[in-house]
Amino acid sequence: MEEYKLRCHLLSKVLQFRALQSELTFLCLTLGFLLSQILHIAQLPTHLDHITQAQLQQVRLNIATGSSDGASLIPSPMVNLSLSHLN
Repeated sequence: MEEYKLRCHLLSKVLQFRALQSELTFLCLTLGFLLSQILHIAQLPTHLDHITQAQLQQVRLNIATGSSDGASLIPSPMVNLSLSHLN
């Protein structure tokens, strides 16, 4: 009878250990996924540094002319005043 109780106790501990092991594995995988997403987001601003001077000038022209493609060449006086402070 004592051996039966001991076996039941050991089996219970083994099952608890396996459940804990499964939970830890899940937590580690979740943490790894979250960290990879955080690192990906942290690297995004570096792409903004690759804007060329020509692209920057085009953006300024689009803002000054009020167009999205730079086709309109009638600048707004209010925008010109605010752009002069940027230079």
